[in-house]
Amino acid sequence: MLKFPRDLYSDVRVEDVAETTLVLEDGELKQCTESRRRGAFVRVYDGKRWYNSATTEPDRLQQELDTLAAMAEPNPAIGDDPVVHRFEVNRDCVLRWQAGDLRAVPVEQSGIVNLTRYRTRSIPAAGALVKPEDQGEEQLSLL
Repeated sequence: MLKFPRDLYSDVRVEDVAETTLVLEDGELKQCTESRRRGAFVRVYDGKRWYNSATTEPDRLQQELDTLAAMAEPNPAIGDDPVVHRFEVNRDCVLRWQAGDLRAVPVEQSGIVNLTRYRTRSIPAAGALVKPEDQGEEQLSLL
């Protein structure tokens, strides 16, 4: 668990992308490649300036956060800052695939019915921006 700095606004966004690329010729699967990339974006705001960092080493998130916080000037009134005040308050909701790691399921056994639309076999996590038609249970019903 991360320790967020006091008297600063902090924001951490983690991305874990599993991607499947399919090549179909005349309806026949010719190629299937899978890749995975992980990264994170970290930012800290002290009421005067934003401090940003990006990393492809999610295990170093605390160090990235601490480094940015050390550059910022603590502001006990950060919660009253007009910029921070405009942010939405979001609470996370963890969605878990109950049948194990979805990336480990072979494409032909995944049950995805529209392969051309769904290039990745992922379920959006809380806070993710998704198209309206991909929100809610409709996306899960396509798996």
